[in-house]
Amino acid sequence: EEVVRTLSEKARNAGIEIQNLIPSEKVVFDKHIAGFEVEKQKISMDLICNFKTLGEYLHMLRNEFPFLLSFEALTIEGQGEGKRDLRVGLRLVAYLAKQN
Repeated sequence: EEVVRTLSEKARNAGIEIQNLIPSEKVVFDKHIAGFEVEKQKISMDLICNFKTLGEYLHMLRNEFPFLLSFEALTIEGQGEGKRDLRVGLRLVAYLAKQN
């Protein structure tokens, strides 16, 4: 799957450790868009990175990523006093359109 591969590649290039990446099955999007069949796919990611890297990655996903994504949830936890890296849970929805 191209979306999952691109998400992984961009995260690794940014220096983000991917602990888990789970895509769901694609389902047909319930809104009709003339001339297109749109599917959506939920993706869950568990990441390890610092605040700066996370901000840059989220900015890239929102503004430069080659697929349309929406953010469902973002959780951030510290890993203890004096540790810079964070545990990040990211839940996304990718929208994939095919022309009819």
